[in-house]
Amino acid sequence: MQNIVDVLKEKYEYELERKRYYDDVISLPVSLIAFIVTGTYFIVAENSLPSWLCTIRPILVLLSTISTIVTMYFLSRVYFGLKRFYCSFPSSSDVLSDYGKIKELHSDEADEEKRKILIENEFTNCIIKWYTDANDENLAVNDLRAEAFHRAKLAILISYISSIIMFILYCIAKLT
Repeated sequence: MQNIVDVLKEKYEYELERKRYYDDVISLPVSLIAFIVTGTYFIVAENSLPSWLCTIRPILVLLSTISTIVTMYFLSRVYFGLKRFYCSFPSSSDVLSDYGKIKELHSDEADEEKRKILIENEFTNCIIKWYTDANDENLAVNDLRAEAFHRAKLAILISYISSIIMFILYCIAKLT
């Protein structure tokens, strides 16, 4: 039984590492969004553009704005929206209480060695259940955060591409 507990413990720690990763990874996407918004503003604020670029500019700005809003939505889901759903072990007092109940349940066993084995096995089963419950919940939450982060990166890519197109068109307009 100890091997299964070790495997579940490693899985629990792995999911906690994934949680920490998604908590820490927000700085790069936010920096990219700031760069994109700044570049878009610079191009939009320019008044001496040719008419053909003024015609295309609102479409690109709208695309960039929509994808930036979508990015912020998914990043907020990654960073704020799902953190409260993580599962952890019961509190120390609950663990102690459960252990006391298990000891009380087997207190009528006359053989001391058998009683210790029964208590240890049942408590190990409780530990397995706690790990299993926490791992199942944390895996689901981390998978949702991973999906939201992936979608945020795709939206950033769309914003980035539209900003690059705007910049290229801006450079063409300035050179002509």
